[in-house]
Amino acid sequence: MRNEATQVRGHTLAWYERLATLQDGYYYPWASTVADGDGESAYTGLVQQHLSPEVDVLETGCGHGVDAIAFAPLCRSLRAYDQVDRYIALAKKAAAERNLENVTFLSRTSSADRNGGKVTVPALTGSIDVVISRRGPTNWIEDVPRFCRPGAVLIQLNPLGSLVEDVWNGELPEGLRRSPSDAEPDAGMRSRIESRLSKVGLSLHSCWTYDVPEWLHTPRDLYRLLSFGNTPEEVPSWPQTEAALTEVFQRHAAPAGLELRNRRFLWKAVLPP
Repeated sequence: MRNEATQVRGHTLAWYERLATLQDGYYYPWASTVADGDGESAYTGLVQQHLSPEVDVLETGCGHGVDAIAFAPLCRSLRAYDQVDRYIALAKKAAAERNLENVTFLSRTSSADRNGGKVTVPALTGSIDVVISRRGPTNWIEDVPRFCRPGAVLIQLNPLGSLVEDVWNGELPEGLRRSPSDAEPDAGMRSRIESRLSKVGLSLHSCWTYDVPEWLHTPRDLYRLLSFGNTPEEVPSWPQTEAALTEVFQRHAAPAGLELRNRRFLWKAVLPP
């Protein structure tokens, strides 16, 4: 099972490029169950409300194109970009296999440091009606007045870190323990988004915070989460840690599994008509 729910924070381009060599696409290789009312489902529903055959959509940080391919049949056109070449190659292949002709995938970054000091989104001036981003970058907001049409809708889902350290973290084997939480307070995330919007004369139209349980199913799933994105040389192996992780499950898991928190910040902004 490929779970698209949990988010690991704080990754560099080099980290993503390395991950792309370890697995085909950006997905989470552990199995888990997320409680109802989560931000990921809410994001999907909110995006779908704003799609129609008359709108042109841009997705920032599209990964290997899962959302773009799902949403493309619901709109007139969809442009999607990501900074990792491998992900874009996989997205193009998947779109071709489905005969999707209205979706375009681009290997680009909108960050200022990769565009001569100016945030630059790969879209023509006045060409986009809806901007979407599931756990993607936020720098694109700076270029919104240029590439968006009047009345355009902006929708993004941002991850929020855990507010408290998992009680079992100290029992993990050396090399798999998670660092003390670098979680950004909920108010900090909202403030950061509002600051970016304010710089281009916009404000939040609406926003929501989600915090629901997510349960890992097996000790091996816990290992996959803790070693996610690391090469075999960087973390102890599964055989080396199986006994310790099994004990963590025995001590702390409920019937549903080992509990994590699935926390998200979803927001929407609207350009003046």
